[in-house]
Amino acid sequence: MDFSNIFSSIFDLGKSVVDTNLDTLSSAVNILTLGVGTAAIVTKYSAQKKAAEQQEAALKANLATQLDTLADQQEQSRQKEQAEMSERARRAEIDAARVRAIGADTISGNTLDRLAAQHGYAASQDIATIQQNYASYLRQMERQRKGQFDYYKNQMNQIQRPSILTSSLEGLGLGARYLGTRIKSQ
Repeated sequence: MDFSNIFSSIFDLGKSVVDTNLDTLSSAVNILTLGVGTAAIVTKYSAQKKAAEQQEAALKANLATQLDTLADQQEQSRQKEQAEMSERARRAEIDAARVRAIGADTISGNTLDRLAAQHGYAASQDIATIQQNYASYLRQMERQRKGQFDYYKNQMNQIQRPSILTSSLEGLGLGARYLGTRIKSQ
């Protein structure tokens, strides 16, 4: 909004009244008061708009930081889950090899196969538990992400944004007071 033209017009009007001596000095003072009042309204509107924009920018930056942190945590958890599953599968292979090595001399075929299968089953159960825990963690992270968005929306809705309508009504009130003063002085 270009308010410089408004100010220029008001001050030119005030100057012309003083220069042409159409009215008394009080008319010039009234016009000058109108100009100062208008300037105050415009300044207030601009300051409120700037403050709202700064709050909005700060909220956006905060949300971006929070989401980046959640993404980093999720990636770290994924890497940890992959490492745990790999470690558990490696341990299962080592255990199965030990059972076969020990059992080759002392345990018969079916028993040896059953022991190896039990180790494999235990490892697959452990891996399934790791995967379930990770899936649960992902659901929790998604709830946190949704909570961050909800908080962001709520905070954005609470920002006090200036209204052009309110500023215009303030200007009309100022103009009405000026006209009332003009009418009284004539």
